[in-house]
Amino acid sequence: FQKKPPMPPPPRTTARRQVTNEEAYEAEEAGLIFDVTNTSHASVCSGLRLTFKGYDSKLPFLVGRIMGVIAGLDVAKHQSAFELVKEATVLDYRNRKFQQNYAHGIIAVNEAVEHPFWSNEERLAECETITAAEVQAFLREFLSEMLVESVIVGNLTAEEAEGMVRRATEPFGWAPLSEKNVPALELSRIPEGVTVLREQLTPDPGAVDSSVVTYLQVGPREVRTEALLELLCQVMDKEMYAQLRTVEQLGYVVSCSQQFRFGVCALRLLVQSVHPPSFLEVRVETFLQAFAKHLADMPQEDFAEHVDSLITKKKEKDRSAERRCDRFMNEVCAHTFAFSRKHQVAGVLAGVTKQDLGDFFHRLPSPSSA
Repeated sequence: FQKKPPMPPPPRTTARRQVTNEEAYEAEEAGLIFDVTNTSHASVCSGLRLTFKGYDSKLPFLVGRIMGVIAGLDVAKHQSAFELVKEATVLDYRNRKFQQNYAHGIIAVNEAVEHPFWSNEERLAECETITAAEVQAFLREFLSEMLVESVIVGNLTAEEAEGMVRRATEPFGWAPLSEKNVPALELSRIPEGVTVLREQLTPDPGAVDSSVVTYLQVGPREVRTEALLELLCQVMDKEMYAQLRTVEQLGYVVSCSQQFRFGVCALRLLVQSVHPPSFLEVRVETFLQAFAKHLADMPQEDFAEHVDSLITKKKEKDRSAERRCDRFMNEVCAHTFAFSRKHQVAGVLAGVTKQDLGDFFHRLPSPSSA
């Protein structure tokens, strides 16, 4: 259920979850589980995500029951629950300044490139002033016009699945979300050859560590790019940990990971240490320079092992219906609909050579290019 939000989203979803918790115990006793989350902060979706798990024969009843609770929610009748949720949410946002420094670094990168983006401080300001009446008004607005996207995995036909969604959403009396209000989640394109440096003090006055988060934007998410980036991260993460963590002993938090946000591929390097950021930045750049030689000198047998292990991982079957549903839902939310993505990536990996990986690495933007 998506909606284009006009302001930083306050704890409205949490309030609804508190009310639906009254239904949770009986559902779990019947072998059914559901969850209500606001996905705007951590997912490619922007809106309300409802997750239901359980027996095929009982699931339609659970879905209809929870939808009815949401449609008929009267916040004024749950004022005490609202106050508890508000207090907990405000406390949570206030305490986020005490997160590990690398988490603040990741948030700073997201703020620089993601649109729209609301900081923890902006969200806290909204949470502190939100009222039950505003939540009720938002609920009416939210349910009046929506974009409904669903993935159902189980022993159902397409007709049965469509019928279940249709019946479940009938209590809302909703209209399709107009095109202008469909959430547009975007990343800024960093021009080639441009390095953006952002420095900030940690919000936690008691913190002793520093952190450096290096974000290297690769380009649009295409199958071959994704395959090469994942392979590079698998090789680089091991070497980065061995060099910066084990040999240089910079700190316990050292990682390399691939990022696929809003249709854009990126490489993220992260180090947290008691050393100052300027020192850590030099060590990361030195590692990247040395890594080029490591790739060139890597024995073919070692390269083949990396490729084979990643292909094996991609060809693994989903271990549960829940995992398959999550994988499909990510494609739906991103509107990419590449449901066989992991098999496509495995196919590309089978033909990748060490030269291909080396060329891909050398095309990455340099953090010191400015």
